[in-house]
Amino acid sequence: MPRLRNAYFKVLRLTAFFSIPLAGMVFALCADFVRSFFREEWWPMIPVLQILVFKGLLMSIHATFGAVFQATGKPFVTVYMQIVRLFLMAALLYPLIARWQIRGAAMAMVLVAFLMQPFGYWMVIRILQCSLRSILREVWIPLTASMGMVLALYGIRHAVCAGYHNVWTLGGLGFVGASIYLLLMLAFEGSGLCRIRPLLTEIVHTVLQKRSSRSAVSQSNSPIDES
Repeated sequence: MPRLRNAYFKVLRLTAFFSIPLAGMVFALCADFVRSFFREEWWPMIPVLQILVFKGLLMSIHATFGAVFQATGKPFVTVYMQIVRLFLMAALLYPLIARWQIRGAAMAMVLVAFLMQPFGYWMVIRILQCSLRSILREVWIPLTASMGMVLALYGIRHAVCAGYHNVWTLGGLGFVGASIYLLLMLAFEGSGLCRIRPLLTEIVHTVLQKRSSRSAVSQSNSPIDES
């Protein structure tokens, strides 16, 4: 159980490190993306994408639960959660669509994902014998850095490139946003609130070791030149 708990926190930390700022980047820059690559009749999809960002963010964290259920011999928990999600979607979809059309459909998906989070956290806490605070500690620092990144992007957009939506603003703002997020995460790590660089270093070493072992196996299995 300690090894499983440690592995889960590593996966959660890495997932939060990448998925939360990516969601914030999509939320802040989806208008630039849509207006750069789609015709004007597609522009109303921008608020729908901004709503669905929250669904993707919640599901990225929620996806880490399933591995815990399977590793501990409880895959039926995922089945039950999918059944509950189906009933919630059936109950919320029609009234929200009737009120807000396609935005209502996106809101229903976000609301269902949000309502399923507490049960998933409760099951993981019960299985791993950990606390909610230990789980939230892995999430709130990337969330805070991502919120700072989004606010900075909106400020830069209105101050520097207001009214411009093209590939250049999309690439420039994306680069600036990623830089701001990394600087904020390094500041948090420097203050001792998180440890992300050791995890990234461990992942790089693991990937390199797997690649070297695969190349060694492929060389050992290659046919011998008898000539």
